[in-house]
Amino acid sequence: MDLIWLSSELFSPELWEAGPKENLLGLLSLASNCIMEALSVRPSMKHVAEKLKQLQTN
Repeated sequence: MDLIWLSSELFSPELWEAGPKENLLGLLSLASNCIMEALSVRPSMKHVAEKLKQLQTN
């Protein structure tokens, strides 16, 4: 999946420009992992919480 292209479809131009883009892409990647059909490949809530904290501090 091309997250850069997809980001222009999901984020408003104002949000994308306000950035930081790396955090927005990280959030998008995490969200896409959370909605995987196979439960075995979805991240645990602990992993999700850790990733969100990591993105917040960047």
